[in-house]
Formats: sequence, C-alpha cells, structure tokens
Amino acid sequence: MSTKKSTNLEKSGGDLARRRGRPLGGGNTPEQARRLLVDAAEACFAQRGMETTMAEVAREAGVTRAVLYRHFAGREELVVAVAVKVMDRYVAQVVRDLMPTDDVENLITESLVFVTTVVSRDPLLILLAASGEHGFASLLANSSILSAKVAGLYEQVFVLFRDQLRPGLEPADVGHYILAVALSLLMDVVPGTNDPDTVRRYARTFVLPAIIASPPRATPVF
Repeated sequence: MSTKKSTNLEKSGGDLARRRGRPLGGGNTPEQARRLLVDAAEACFAQRGMETTMAEVAREAGVTRAVLYRHFAGREELVVAVAVKVMDRYVAQVVRDLMPTDDVENLITESLVFVTTVVSRDPLLILLAASGEHGFASLLANSSILSAKVAGLYEQVFVLFRDQLRPGLEPADVGHYILAVALSLLMDVVPGTNDPDTVRRYARTFVLPAIIASPPRATPVF
C-alpha cells in the first residue's frame, strides 16, 4: 500500500472513530460546558468552603484548568456564577408560588419577605458572601449580574401590572427601586427586618405607596 493511501486510510479511520465516539469537545455546547463547570464549583464550595481553588473545581469537573479558565476568568467570576444558579432556583420558586395572582400588593410584600427571610439565609449564599460585611446583601450589591436579575424580575412583574402603578412610573424604574429596598432590608438599615411581619408592615406602609396607584392604608410599623 502506498504511503499516500495509508495516510488517507488512517485519516478516514480517525474520523470514523470520532464519529462513533464522543464528539470533539465532549459533545457539549459552550453553554452546557459552562453549566457543568458551575455544578462542579457549587459542589466544591459546599464541600470545601471558600478555600476551594480553581484546580479543585477543574478536577471535580474532570477538565483541565485551561478549560476552566476558558469559561471563567477567575474564582470571583465563578463565585458569582454559582450565586446566580442558586438565585435562579429561588426565582423559579417565586414565579411558581407568587406570580399566579392579580394581587400585586401581596406579590410585592411577600416577595420582599421571601428575599429578606429565606433567600438571605441560604447556607451556600451565606458561604459565598462570607467576605462581605453585609453577607448576601454585599454579594447582591457588588454583582451587576445578580442585581440585574432581581431588578429585571420586578420589572417584568410591573410590565404585567403597569395599570396598577402610579401614573408616570416605568416598570424598569420600579424594578431598580425594589432592588434598593431589598438591599436596605438585607443590610439591616431598617430595624427588625429579621421578622416577616415587620417586613410586611414596612412594605405596606412605606414601599407600596411609592409605586402603587391605590396603596393600602398606613399602619404603625415598628
């Protein structure tokens, strides 16, 4: 057999082997690969804490550090990605439990209670935010991705309930306002916000009148 024919046969055999086996790149799209890496990082942070290194995450995912750095510039970016994944689970819960309603007042009030008394106490989010002075609030305030996710969720709500807003208000502005309220509650700027009923009274007396055309009557808060 000539050298040329042998080379062509080896090449076609290699191509056939690749077609029969896993596709090049592991068969994952970049988005799928990123999700797998975030899953591995979440497992590592949960098991080993914030001392987790990029090398450990790569090992957990079964890839090289070069592959990991191809998707994430550094550990801080990976921490935010894990936090976003955790937040996505809570967003799905809010959408499932609170969104099927026409009671926008209750939706805003209970979502603020949920953020301040449930989300902020998530063990993994507390761990990821351990270096921040205000815990989860610091993580939320310092991440444009997380902040945009929370503000964007409320913006979508008020696109649906635009007719219940005070005249002149835009859903995007209301979304950012609710984000600011949530941060003030999480940072304990408002006293007593570890108590759900205090958060409810605060929301109904001070927050809703700022955004709802027909807010509830004010009541003592503290």
